[in-house]
Amino acid sequence: MLKLRPKFQISLALAILISIILYSWGKQIPQQEIENFVQSAGPWAPIAWIVIHQISYVVAPISGLPFLIAGFYLFGKTVIIYTYFVVLIGATINFWIARIWGRSLVNKFAGQDTIRKIDKLSKEYG
Repeated sequence: MLKLRPKFQISLALAILISIILYSWGKQIPQQEIENFVQSAGPWAPIAWIVIHQISYVVAPISGLPFLIAGFYLFGKTVIIYTYFVVLIGATINFWIARIWGRSLVNKFAGQDTIRKIDKLSKEYG
């Protein structure tokens, strides 16, 4: 059985609590406010929409559905192309966040033993 350090258990519980709060908050974002914000950007509206939709990709528990619905309302089928850029940029940002802080955070919260297990799995399964 996996034995978790108390510090990690507290951090995990806190992360779950924050995730639930952010998810609930994300579901409460009024679609009309998103539309008003994006429309106020004028010709820069697609870029404004891409930037604010990044929130749902970088801060994972926030729901992206209100942004997507607003995008379909504002841009029609073109939103599919804009969503591609949102996903591409979001994946790149998440990669760099993990690259910079990922291993050190896992080491800090889960311990060196967990890092060794992850390294072992990585070597065995690629």
